[in-house]
Amino acid sequence: MALVLYKLQLKGKREINKPWKLLIYFALWGIPIFLIYKQPDLGTALSYLTAMLFMLFVSGLDKKYMVVAILAVILLAPYVVQHLPAHAKARIEIFKNPESDPRGDGYNLIQSRLAIGAGQFLGMGVLKGNQTQLGYLSPKTTDFIYSVIGEEMGFVVSSTIVVLYVILITKAIGIGKNAEDSIGSYIAARNSWNIIFPHGRKYRNDSWTSSNNWCSASICKLWW
Repeated sequence: MALVLYKLQLKGKREINKPWKLLIYFALWGIPIFLIYKQPDLGTALSYLTAMLFMLFVSGLDKKYMVVAILAVILLAPYVVQHLPAHAKARIEIFKNPESDPRGDGYNLIQSRLAIGAGQFLGMGVLKGNQTQLGYLSPKTTDFIYSVIGEEMGFVVSSTIVVLYVILITKAIGIGKNAEDSIGSYIAARNSWNIIFPHGRKYRNDSWTSSNNWCSASICKLWW
């Protein structure tokens, strides 16, 4: 898709502001996004949608389009939320109140919060975390890695990691906005959004209950 955007702007960065070129771009993105949504995989579809918008942001899109898009999102948000699939609404409710299903979909969120809270300022020590070493966080080497760091190394180390990620993301966005090579700019923008935006996934925890979460290599985690 970075190559498509590059081809649409061969005559200059302002070319993307032509309505017919925007329609081509949205159509080429819309087909895979729609098919992914129909699987159904709402999380990955949203990831692709936001990546598409982020690439447009660094491509030189006119601000008037951005203003219209923001207003459209604000106006349509209540309608979209009202018509979300039942499982999507359930995940939102679990995120707001994980205690409503502590042994099911709320399990991940509760355990990750307990782990981070137990670490306090300096942590419980490497390989000494209760939640981590007793199997309450699973898989602890991937999806729950930040909770592990928070419990065993505490606020100091975990907050330092957040700062480092902010620097990394800021630099990536800066490269995307300022790169002389257009296609390199779009790839940098896509990769920076990959760090920011969490990806959907589903697995079973130690108690063999099915648990939904959103996970990413980044610190931005939404335990659904």
